[in-house]
This record gives sequence, structure tokens and C-alpha cells, in this order.
Amino acid sequence: MGLNYWKGFKKRWEYVLTSKRGQKFALDRSSATTFHNINKMYDEVYEALVEYGVASKIDVPLYMDRDGNSTASQSEAFGCKCTHRIDHPSMCLVVDEVGSNLSQKGDGHIGGQKYVWAKGTIPQIKVQHTEKYFTLLSFTAISGEVVLCLIIISGTREHLNIETGIDPTKITTGDVTDSDFIDKNFGKCSENNPMHGTMGL
Repeated sequence: MGLNYWKGFKKRWEYVLTSKRGQKFALDRSSATTFHNINKMYDEVYEALVEYGVASKIDVPLYMDRDGNSTASQSEAFGCKCTHRIDHPSMCLVVDEVGSNLSQKGDGHIGGQKYVWAKGTIPQIKVQHTEKYFTLLSFTAISGEVVLCLIIISGTREHLNIETGIDPTKITTGDVTDSDFIDKNFGKCSENNPMHGTMGL
């Protein structure tokens, strides 16, 4: 069997097989992501939800639709059989992680935006070129409510203004002992109070 056979073989089975370069995959991740380990992880999560009253165990697993109602047949169900029922979805959080870079050097045109500019010149937009990676974690309740976003930025030294989100150049409104002190001094500037936003980013 030579090269011609190999080409013919790939052509005959092109609807099933394809050839591409391999992707490096960490050995420790490969050995950890087994069915046994993932199944054990879910069992531990379910036990914790039941222990703290967030969920309850279903004695006989059953099929459910998208709204959490039991169905008589698998054709009407959404997914596999359910072994637990979430009793307090607003108390159960899920999180998604995404990484990005503050550098805008390779961002390209955002939505194909164009500018009116002098003929014969090129519009140059100032952007950040410094490489600064960060991780964004978005927390959402199973009920669908957005809870918070957490941004993790790597650094070599503390910067309290960034970490706390406090702008020391703003003038505070009220006293720190007031029950609505944070509400008065949080958020973007407004027309009525240009100094509003002491504690907001």
C-alpha cells in the first residue's frame, strides 16, 4: 500500500474521517478527566445541595421537560432522567470562565465601524498595546438572575484603588454610618450630582 492508496482511502471515507494537526493536551488533565472522577464530582455536588436544603433527592428518577415538570415519555423530556430536584434555584449558582487580554492591538474593526476623515489620510485610533491578561468569571443563579461578575487581573503589587473600585478624587455624599451611604456614592456620574460615583468604577 502506497501513497495513492492512502489518498484514495481518505477520499472514500472523507464524510467520516479528516486529517488535521494534533493539539497539545496536558497529561495531568487527560488523566483527571475520566468518567469516574467526573461522576464522583457530580455526586459530591448533589450531596452538598441536599445537605444544605437547596435540592431534594428524587426516589425514582424521572424525565422532566424544560420547565422542570415530569413527563410520561422520553420523547417529551429534555435530557436524561433527573435524580434531584432544585427546590431553591435562586440559591444555586453556576459560573462560567473566560480569559482575555487588555491589549487592543489585534482587535481589528469593531462591527465594521467607519469614520468620516479627511481625504488622503488614514484615521488612527489610540488603543492599548500593553499585554495584560485577565480572567472574567460570571456568576448566574439557576433561576436566571445575574448575580455578579468577578475580574481577576494578575499583578506584582497591590493597587487598592483598582481592587476596591474607589475613586479618591471624588467627594463623598453623607456619612459612612448612613444606611444608604453606599447607594449615594456608587455608580457613574449623574447630571444632578457630578461628583456621584465615589465608589464606582
